[in-house]
Amino acid sequence: MGRIYQRRKGGTYYGYWTDTKGRHRRRSLGTKDSAVARARLRQLELVSTDKPAHSRHSLKAAIGDLLAVVSHGNAAPTWKAYRQKGENLVNGLGDIDLAELTRDVVLAYMGERRRQGAADGTIHKEMVVLRRALHEARERDLWRGDPRAIVPSVKVNYEPRENWLTAANGGRLLRELAHPLRRLWAALAMLAGLRLSEVESLRWEHVDLSAKRLRVPGRKTASSWRVVPIGADLERLLRAEYKRRKGDRVVLKWPNVRRDLAAAIERINRQDEAASFKRKRKPPPRLHAVTPNDLRRTFASWLKQQGHDSLVVAQLLGHTSTRMVEKVYGRLSDANFTAAIASLPRIRAA
Repeated sequence: MGRIYQRRKGGTYYGYWTDTKGRHRRRSLGTKDSAVARARLRQLELVSTDKPAHSRHSLKAAIGDLLAVVSHGNAAPTWKAYRQKGENLVNGLGDIDLAELTRDVVLAYMGERRRQGAADGTIHKEMVVLRRALHEARERDLWRGDPRAIVPSVKVNYEPRENWLTAANGGRLLRELAHPLRRLWAALAMLAGLRLSEVESLRWEHVDLSAKRLRVPGRKTASSWRVVPIGADLERLLRAEYKRRKGDRVVLKWPNVRRDLAAAIERINRQDEAASFKRKRKPPPRLHAVTPNDLRRTFASWLKQQGHDSLVVAQLLGHTSTRMVEKVYGRLSDANFTAAIASLPRIRAA
């Protein structure tokens, strides 16, 4: 059993251990944290004393084992996300043997991914997949290392988007989308809170116009399956499309949805600028380009601004808790804050 030590108080930890040939080994562990140092020393011990039977298991095989586990009890999009991140790892690291995978190798990979322009959030997800693949290999007794010593943690400062449309601008956006199927696509996200994958997997068998209910085929998790009431504006668009339907899908896939939504918002901005110029007035603030998720945020924000409970909004969105509503989706308007201040009790200051 090896030990860790510091050459000076508060300095970097070093490791001391004996390999299979009886040689005494010393190495800097590159950290001042004793817990991390012990984990790294354990990894060094396992690599230098591992049995031949455990010395050959490739990264590609480990990720394949993980995907087999993820395929049970997870929605298809989750499995696809793991597969994509796994492919990124194999492409960047090569089909390296797990016995040769070190922290320095992983750090070099992370640096290269940043040079390629990958966001920290993407790298964080790739490290999650790598850590889980190593854990699965250890559980199968195919590798005897410590994932914590190999895979660094990646801090991600997530800043949720604030973009949502007012009711007036939401209506303008729908009118700006000339094709009826595009208009209905956007309305399903903005007036029913559907995710992109849910909009494009919706079939007419999920739509009950007589009861005014959508049975949303949740794609992300099993709990995403839910029933959403159909409002008057969405009902009108659905009934119009139902009369001219040509298949079992409510809408078709929209390959360039982000580009086309951004173009529609830009046309609205130009209309506002032209009208302001004609009237010799200052134009209103430009609208930011919207994404499908911004339309979903618009749905949640409208409900929150009307005073509806966060749990109601969360369940309509397909979430099991209110956390995402409060952190990401439910945005209040200036009118909400003004009304809150106006409700303060009156006091006599003098």
